[in-house]
Amino acid sequence: MKKKILFVFGTRPEIIKLFPVISEFKNNSNFTTKIFNTQQHVEILLPLLKTYSLKVDYISNVKNKNITLSKFSSKLLSSLDNHFSKHKYDYVFVLGDTATALMGAQAAYNNKIKVAYIESGLRTYNHLHPWPEESYRRMISVIAKINFAPSKVSAQNLISERINRETIHVVGNPVIDCIKKTLKEKLYLKHPDFNFYHDILRKKKLILITMHRRENQNQNLVNFYIAIKELIKNNQNYFFLFSVHPSPYLRQINKKYLGKFNKENFKCVNFIDHMLFCYFMSKSELIVSDSGGIQEEAAFLGKPMLLMREYTERSEVINKNVKLSSFEIRSFVKDFNDMISSKSQNKYQTKSFPYGKGDASRKILRITLNE
Repeated sequence: MKKKILFVFGTRPEIIKLFPVISEFKNNSNFTTKIFNTQQHVEILLPLLKTYSLKVDYISNVKNKNITLSKFSSKLLSSLDNHFSKHKYDYVFVLGDTATALMGAQAAYNNKIKVAYIESGLRTYNHLHPWPEESYRRMISVIAKINFAPSKVSAQNLISERINRETIHVVGNPVIDCIKKTLKEKLYLKHPDFNFYHDILRKKKLILITMHRRENQNQNLVNFYIAIKELIKNNQNYFFLFSVHPSPYLRQINKKYLGKFNKENFKCVNFIDHMLFCYFMSKSELIVSDSGGIQEEAAFLGKPMLLMREYTERSEVINKNVKLSSFEIRSFVKDFNDMISSKSQNKYQTKSFPYGKGDASRKILRITLNE
């Protein structure tokens, strides 16, 4: 009998990482595979669904607009619980550290449906960094029937927390599957903006920037903008590309500090298609970000990254491809200049594969099939 599987996602990182896994399951006759979109991110999900040709089977009626995280989570839990009262599954798959992942796992558990948790075991062991993601991860791991750990370190974290060893499987992270396929097949060539950026990057070296974490939405962010403006002015031989998160607060603060900042070697973009973003990462001289997943991609690509955080759940890449930096302006500027120096470039450009070489999706399929 076929196993019935439901994938729950609602944010951009989730769909990027789950896409190769969903493809594996949909192409296997042993599974009936369905997709539930929580719409935690609405604006930036639709282009990705089109890009990956994913057909969503169920959509939550919860609107994540102008409501608190708690209210969204409460409404989403109710919506998912109602869905599970009508539809039965052998496994519900969730990924990462979002409200979508936590509520998807909680609702499944409440309905005695087995939870398969992808990206399990990432830890900083500081519940405020990242907030609220660190605590969400720990809660999901406890109730998961299968914990798919992205690395040996994350698996050891789970073991130290007395998570049942039989539930833990080291598979890598499917984000590597996604970027590997994109670059190998040069899928970014289809993007209408490719030629525009390709011409720029033939002349200038790329500095790729993203910022979005909640714990940095304070004076840290203000300091960051002040420093970035100075660096753009002082490094005309580099092209600074800033991918701005869709959060209304982040777009507002970006407009305030960079809205009238007009430099030929700088551009802000409200949304970058992931296929094109893969191309940018592969061409970057340096990535500056507070992202979690980009640390994994930087390691796979052998790209230097300045990580704007106090703690990271991906300790495997620190002082290899990734260097932790401070939001103190002078300190950040110094770190930036050090990272683009030839000495640091050589040090931080080594490829490493703690999160796999692009076969996580097949491993996840095989393990689930044998459960």
